[in-house]
Amino acid sequence: MRFTIRGRTIREPAPSGEGYGKTREDITVCEALRELMKDEIEAARKEGWKEGWEEGWKEGWKEGITEAIYSLVSEGDISPEKGAQELGISVEQLNSDMSASATPRRL
Repeated sequence: MRFTIRGRTIREPAPSGEGYGKTREDITVCEALRELMKDEIEAARKEGWKEGWEEGWKEGWKEGITEAIYSLVSEGDISPEKGAQELGISVEQLNSDMSASATPRRL
């Protein structure tokens, strides 16, 4: 089967594979679709990158705040109750999370 998209001849490879790849004057359907949708593919790639960056930034910010509160509690600058309240967790959970944290703490 042959058809033309944007002035380029497109052919679908034979099911048996006969003749596939013997000539490069034609391009395969997959290549044609990639070419036809290249703008949409690029836009989706950029949107995915942007969403990933934003999600990573938010996670990093949250981790930074959490570590800062751990540090304030550890140094005695704020009470464990206040730290737990700021993080929206129980004091028991705060103590458990601080113990499991990679940064050494005084409890």
